[in-house]
Amino acid sequence: MNEIPSPGYYRVFQKLALAIGIVTALLGYSIQNSAVGVAGMVILVHAFVATLVIAVEDRRSPEPPARDDSASETM
Repeated sequence: MNEIPSPGYYRVFQKLALAIGIVTALLGYSIQNSAVGVAGMVILVHAFVATLVIAVEDRRSPEPPARDDSASETM
């Protein structure tokens, strides 16, 4: 029931959060509205957290096993 989402979902979230965060932060800066700017910064923090999650998961994932051609030769 509680399946771990694939790393692809993390990457999509990361890119989406970066894009929305940058646009929102720039919009808040350009219209001089601190609430919008802070919202953009919060979204950017979430994007950076997603980046850290991706980096940690990539380091923890086991490397694919080396292909052993000798097993196919014996059959």
